[in-house]
Amino acid sequence: MLAGHGMQCWKINYKHALHAPYWWLKCMVGIKNEEHVLVKLYHKFLVWDMFCKPKGVRFLEETLNPLIGKSIVFYLKKG
Repeated sequence: MLAGHGMQCWKINYKHALHAPYWWLKCMVGIKNEEHVLVKLYHKFLVWDMFCKPKGVRFLEETLNPLIGKSIVFYLKKG
């Protein structure tokens, strides 16, 4: 489909590995159950991570991205 529009994928990355366990928790306790203690704690951790960007957690996420990355990023160029 991309090639048909003159696009070429030159790189694929996986991102947001630390967000995957959050969704696993939500699936376990109920997707709309925002009040479950584990969901609340993990959400708090994710917010802290986004704002503070601690080096150890950044390293952990970069290590886990290829294994459990929640998002796939396609880098395209028009050829």
